[in-house]
Amino acid sequence: MGVSFKPERLRRYRDLARLLWKYGRSDLVKTVGLDEALVGEVLPTDGAAAEAEQLADDLETMGPTFVKLGQLLSTRADVLPAPYVEALTRLQDRVAPVPVKQVVDVVESELAMPLLVAFREFDETPLAAASLGQVHRALLPDGAVVAVKVQRPGVREEIAEDLAALRDVAEFLDAHTDWGRRPPRESPARGVPAQPSSTSSTTASRRRNLTTLARNPRVVRTGSSCRCRSKG
Repeated sequence: MGVSFKPERLRRYRDLARLLWKYGRSDLVKTVGLDEALVGEVLPTDGAAAEAEQLADDLETMGPTFVKLGQLLSTRADVLPAPYVEALTRLQDRVAPVPVKQVVDVVESELAMPLLVAFREFDETPLAAASLGQVHRALLPDGAVVAVKVQRPGVREEIAEDLAALRDVAEFLDAHTDWGRRPPRESPARGVPAQPSSTSSTTASRRRNLTTLARNPRVVRTGSSCRCRSKG
C-alpha cells in the first residue's frame, strides 16, 4: 500500500521521487509508493554519490518551496555533512533571478501602467534575488530612489501545489511507517554558535547595499500592490 496519488499532483510526486532516489533514499520512495510515479524514468544507480552542489541546483530547479527547504537544511549541520551544508548556503541569497521580461510583466500588470510611467528609471539587474521575489533599484517620477520588491510569477500557486503533495507523503509516513511516527531527535548542535561560511562576506556586502538603499524605508503607495512593493 502506498500514498493515494492525486492526478493533478503527479508531476510534483515525480519530481519529489526523483530527488529522493538521486540522493540515496530509494527505500523511502518505495515505502511510500512513489516509485509508481517513476515508471519509464532512467534513474541513477541506487547509492551512487551525488555532488553537494547538485543538491542545491536540484532544489533550486524544483522551485521556491524546495529552495526554502534547502535554506532550512543549510542550518542543520547535525543532519547533513559539511559539504552539503556549505553548498546549500548559497540558497539563502544567491538564487537565480527571474528574467527581467517576467518582472516587467508583473510590475505593469499589478500597477496597471507601463513600467516607465510608474518609474523614471528601473534597473534591470536585481540587487538581490530570493526564493519568493527579487529587489530592483528604481527612480520614481519625482526622482526619489526606491527599492522595488517583485514577487516571482506564479509563486503562490506553486507553493500551494508543493505543500499539498508534501502533505500527502507526510501523512502516509505518519500513518503507516515507524520512521514517520518516531519522535524528532534532539539536535546535538542546538546552542552551538553558527560558523561563518565562505559566502558571509558577499552576503554582508549585498545587505549593506540594500540597507543603504532602503534606510528608513516607507511604502510608496503609488508604486505598490500585493505583488509589487516600492520602498524608499
